[in-house]
Amino acid sequence: KNIAAVSKTGVVTAKKKGNVLITAQVGNLKFGTVVSVVSKKKKKTVSAAYKLAKGKYSQPKRMKKGYYDCSSLVWRAYKPNGYAFGDKYYAPVAAEIAKYLSKKKKLMKGGFTYANVQKLKYLPGDLYFKIGTKDNKRFKKIYHVEMFTGYTIYYWDETGKPVYGPKWATKTGYYAMDGHLMGRP
Repeated sequence: KNIAAVSKTGVVTAKKKGNVLITAQVGNLKFGTVVSVVSKKKKKTVSAAYKLAKGKYSQPKRMKKGYYDCSSLVWRAYKPNGYAFGDKYYAPVAAEIAKYLSKKKKLMKGGFTYANVQKLKYLPGDLYFKIGTKDNKRFKKIYHVEMFTGYTIYYWDETGKPVYGPKWATKTGYYAMDGHLMGRP
């Protein structure tokens, strides 16, 4: 109730930053959604990321209108809201974005975990950094960045508890693995 309140007529009012499950029951059917409350700047950032993801993926054309790659999508979504990850003119690669966040102490302790997804610990706009197995000579072997945009409910377990999954800006269905870095710009 301290994150969002629901009136008797079903109107949801945001109270403070965070995530909350809101449920409704109609007969024997149970419905639910996770409501995430973030700043106006983060909301604009996530909306921009969704819009950019409608373009075509291309590393060579990543900075051209209508195209993106993982790091240019993140950079271009954040830049209008005052966050350029150390470069005002050109999107750094995923590893450089992570390195920048590390220097600013913006990497989240424990990184990405399934347990934290179930606890609704991540906020829209958080960044997931995929770490490779081979040394690519980049910061912590990072080769990919993805913007977390919210939660989906996969199913309700036998006890009636929801099992959550992450949603991503690129809508690829990409599921993150435990142990990778998460940053909160």
